Amino acid sequence: MKELEATLNSRIKRKRNANPDRLRSFFTPEEINRISERTIHLVGTNGKSSTAYYLSNILSKSGFSPGLFTSPHIKSLKERISIKGESNDFDEEVYKIIERLTFIEQEKDIHLGYFETLTFIAITLFVRFDLDYYILEAGIGGRLDPTSVGSGGTVILTSLSYDHTELLGDTLQEIASEKIRVSNRIVDFIIPKFDSDLLNFISKELDSSVKLHVVDENYITELNNIKSGLGHDSTRPLLNSEIMNKALALKASEVVLNKRVSFDDIGNKSLVGRYQVKSTKSKIIIYDMAHNPEAMSFLKDKIINDYSEKFSIFISFNKGKDYKAMIDILESVASKFYLPYERLWNNAVDSKELVGYLEQKAIPYECISEKSLIEKEDRILFTGSAYLIGKLVSL
Repeated sequence: MKELEATLNSRIKRKRNANPDRLRSFFTPEEINRISERTIHLVGTNGKSSTAYYLSNILSKSGFSPGLFTSPHIKSLKERISIKGESNDFDEEVYKIIERLTFIEQEKDIHLGYFETLTFIAITLFVRFDLDYYILEAGIGGRLDPTSVGSGGTVILTSLSYDHTELLGDTLQEIASEKIRVSNRIVDFIIPKFDSDLLNFISKELDSSVKLHVVDENYITELNNIKSGLGHDSTRPLLNSEIMNKALALKASEVVLNKRVSFDDIGNKSLVGRYQVKSTKSKIIIYDMAHNPEAMSFLKDKIINDYSEKFSIFISFNKGKDYKAMIDILESVASKFYLPYERLWNNAVDSKELVGYLEQKAIPYECISEKSLIEKEDRILFTGSAYLIGKLVSL
């Protein structure tokens, strides 16, 4: 995907667009109708990529051809786009799509940004391959996200917590409202069981014609009693646990296929940078891109469930993130925190700032290189940002 990488790199500094109609104008009315008929939206603070992956697997196993578009990627752009469960280069098709994109941009005097371009390429690929379903994971929010061009009938809201508040709002209600509006043609809206106030708010925000599907403990118990591929016997899953993500995907498949499907397994592949475990006889290294308190809480509980030992935790965060809350969450599973000597990417929080908080809390820490840490310790967790994981996951 060298051609795609070059095209995207030239667009990194373009300002984020807040007008999805701009991207919508790049498709014909006939294409827009087809896209809308086949799109399934994924919105939410956490759990979108995993849920989308499980849903793609279910649809493939059911004999359909899904296209899957997720974000972010950790090592390669190929992670973002898959067709019928396969992530290939699609070089020839991508080259043709970029040619078309360039022509339309010149004709309309509209120049798409980084994520708009990726969304255009993914959806155009799905149209050209005449796929049955287009599974689109929103980048940020929903209403103003480029994936809203799909305006599909099925929307899955995986979770709600505080992230990107500068763009989405300061309350969970404001954030929910932004995510709900990823489509103006919603027929089915699928969510986990939120608290009653938030559930009532979401119900009122949706048009009266929309069918609201709530995945709760009763539904998960039903799945555990059948050959669902859920793969767990817990009736009290965490909001963003693997079980809830699978259950949301299974409910979505029931909705779009109009029947309950059952399989031995709907997939347990570790997505790159999402609780990705590398183990040898002597070492266990976990890479996880958790970057907000809710995701970090799930990560902590997952580690407690899977391991009895504490971990050496190497952290770095994007500016603007609530790193204090995330450090507090991880403290109970940390034998010691480790920090990079210097910023590993431009928008990273300076390690001196992290040191200040760790010293204030009297939490043990050390500055070290990533490779030295791997040589030194046997139980290691790298976490805090997708940017961090992208730089380290191949070590």
